[in-house]
Amino acid sequence: MIDTKLAVKNVMIKDVVVVQTDATVREAAELMNERDVDSVIVLDSKKPVGIVTYGDIVRKVLLKDRDAKKTTIKEIMTSPLTYADPEDDINAVLRTMYRHGIRKLPVLKDGDLVGIIADIDINTTYMGMGTILTDLVEMNSDTAFLHCGLPEEGDDASMRQGICEVCGAFSSNLVVEGGVMLCENCRESY
Repeated sequence: MIDTKLAVKNVMIKDVVVVQTDATVREAAELMNERDVDSVIVLDSKKPVGIVTYGDIVRKVLLKDRDAKKTTIKEIMTSPLTYADPEDDINAVLRTMYRHGIRKLPVLKDGDLVGIIADIDINTTYMGMGTILTDLVEMNSDTAFLHCGLPEEGDDASMRQGICEVCGAFSSNLVVEGGVMLCENCRESY
């Protein structure tokens, strides 16, 4: 089986948009717009203490008719931070994100902000890995299943995870049928 473990440091975005706790919501929103991001990490001096997303601004300011020019980021930030370490495995980070219902995690090393990781970054990485794996299988079609550790057609074994060749969805339970890697949904209709 191919080892799919990947550390957060290999996927995280290092250029993190930050604001101080005393910034107004208006200032943060303008910065988010300028930098084309949907969240900012909130710092107290240099220490990360919270996160604010566009969703937070909508729910906690706009829908409550609060003044964005007078409301500080500290008043609406999500705190304490749930965060990842650069050495954390992406699969563990995905579980944390799912468990807490969050889409972005700041990455801290020894308490310092070193990056941010989003579910979309992880999904994009896995999709790229699936494309590479599919290309390898096609290049070595006769022996790829033996050398890559993929199940051969008719085997009861299944891959742990990858990209379905029919629908393109990520699946943790691919099976080879007719020489094609299929997820559960596509196996039923293939």
